[in-house]
Amino acid sequence: MEGNHMAKTGDKNLEIRLLREEEAPKVSELIRKTIRISNTKDYPVELMDRLIEIETPEHVRERAGWTHFYVVTDGDQIIGCGAIGPYWGKEDESSLFTIFVDPDHQRKGIGRMIMDTLEKDEYFLRAKRIEIPASITGVPFYLKSGYHFKNGISEPDEEHLIRMEKNRGNMHKVFGTKENVKYVDRKGAYIIPIKGDEVGVVETPKGFFLLGGGLDADETDFQCIMRECMEETGYDVEIKGEVGSAETFMLHPTIGYFHPIQTYYVGELLDKIMEPIEPDHVFKFVRFDDIRDKMYLEMQKWAIEQALAHYI
Repeated sequence: MEGNHMAKTGDKNLEIRLLREEEAPKVSELIRKTIRISNTKDYPVELMDRLIEIETPEHVRERAGWTHFYVVTDGDQIIGCGAIGPYWGKEDESSLFTIFVDPDHQRKGIGRMIMDTLEKDEYFLRAKRIEIPASITGVPFYLKSGYHFKNGISEPDEEHLIRMEKNRGNMHKVFGTKENVKYVDRKGAYIIPIKGDEVGVVETPKGFFLLGGGLDADETDFQCIMRECMEETGYDVEIKGEVGSAETFMLHPTIGYFHPIQTYYVGELLDKIMEPIEPDHVFKFVRFDDIRDKMYLEMQKWAIEQALAHYI
């Protein structure tokens, strides 16, 4: 169970790493505490009592035997956990399991830290599809993390769980020709909202762009998209799936030799929260054929083509 998968966070006292075998009792107690306090808000107490009986140290060790089981520590205290492993033995599908955050540490970014780590794990990176057997309690968090209801079913099944999934794009395309010079790398994340036969784009004086932008320091793709959506449209957003990624080598008029690396997602806009703060960025839904040749970046035109081919 123990390994060298370790990551520091912005809080110097927090780290996330693989579970050590002797820590199974602490993790068991964390899970039981969280079920008792958090999940009983959405489930009958007697059902949660039966689940608490199952979540023994031995059960934790058993699951850690065939998954990569991570814990978040604050000094010598374990305050969160999460695991990822193969979906019924498949190499191109994986599942997330046992994602819990101590109730005393919830709403502090610990859950996002766990998800970020699981989504960098080899089981995630090799998979075309990832499934989560989600509790009712966890559904809002997973929706914000880009997961959607499997087969459109949002009601609990016979195991009292809601099956959620993320389909990962396995497409990557390189544009331009790399010259023997130093480039400025810039990672970015973008969303393609689809409504009927229209896509959501941002019109600027330069042309049309996708909704999104460059990642700030320590920002995830989803955090970047949510921030950019709020700034450019004023709307909250739901990410539903990954389309793919692209990079281009170009000569930018102000940056110079520029190497943007962008990841693309499909999703939809939700409630309007505020007025947009970028007046020269006008968001609109349009037919793609009407703006195909007006996209400023060839890579973003390609991304829309992939989204329309795979998600309509």
